[in-house]
Amino acid sequence: MADAVSDPTRGRAPWGVSRRTILGTAAWSAPVIVLAVSAPAAAASVGVGTLSVSPSLHSILIGATTPDFTVTLTDTTQAGNPAIAGAVVTVTLPGTFVFGPGPAVGQKSWSFTTSETGMFSFSVSADANNSSSGDASISSTAASAPVVAKVVTIGFAGWGYNASVEGQVRTGAGNQATPYYMPDTSATTAITATGGTWAGFLWADQAGRMWGRGFNLAGTLGWNGGNAAATTPQRAAVIGGAPLEAQIVHIARGTDRHSSMAVDSDGGVWAAGDNAENGFAAETYTNGGYWKPVATHPSFTAARGTAKVTAVEFSTNGGAVYLLDDGRVLLSGR
Repeated sequence: MADAVSDPTRGRAPWGVSRRTILGTAAWSAPVIVLAVSAPAAAASVGVGTLSVSPSLHSILIGATTPDFTVTLTDTTQAGNPAIAGAVVTVTLPGTFVFGPGPAVGQKSWSFTTSETGMFSFSVSADANNSSSGDASISSTAASAPVVAKVVTIGFAGWGYNASVEGQVRTGAGNQATPYYMPDTSATTAITATGGTWAGFLWADQAGRMWGRGFNLAGTLGWNGGNAAATTPQRAAVIGGAPLEAQIVHIARGTDRHSSMAVDSDGGVWAAGDNAENGFAAETYTNGGYWKPVATHPSFTAARGTAKVTAVEFSTNGGAVYLLDDGRVLLSGR
């Protein structure tokens, strides 16, 4: 019987390969098995702050700049909603809008830093040739959700007679045969009423202001009590020179070019200029040069009763026609 030590076949696998060779190979080529265990994803960073913007909407004329939007960031998870200071808040504007005067002027997107009171402000400028609207996106990693501020442009245009020295529609130009968009920054909110003749132009805005430009003949535009012309917008005033503050919804200009009347949202009627023909010649209505409410006129008050005036127009001879909310029509003057 052969010695096991000297047996050359001893220790070999059936297929003729040494076990030592197999073990050696296994030691060098054993596969590394890696278990694909997913690491937990980092939780999305959600801030505790709450963003707010005031006002939520600004409407402006083509080419004009809004008043400021004010953004506030507070921690609503704590008592008293304390301000979050030093947070970065990104504002991105829509369409052709860009930021107005300030650190971001002319840019479309900007990162602001909140003050110690958790606030910052910005304004928006509209393109001079295009109307547009959209939402300004306001977001921050320190806030739980973004907010938006809406911006809308309004095409406010005038055309027709335009004396270069009076500037009814635009400054330093003659008659305007096509609509001219007037980007007067003094009227930055929505227009609620307009009125005008060859001599001048009146309009009221959403902020309760009335404006005029052109020839203030007999004080029909109502800002200085005289016949001065203004090639830039002037704020209409009441007797004494204080600015007129009323939500004007309708403006009428007399066909004789010497009278102006307006109606406010409460049904109040206002008059300016030479109102000798429309029935309000008494007191200071004639050539007053400033606006005055005619609700104090005794004959008008008696005829109207409790009804509100919704509109007023001048007749061809200078008299006035009033439409009341109870369906009646009142006449005064010629």
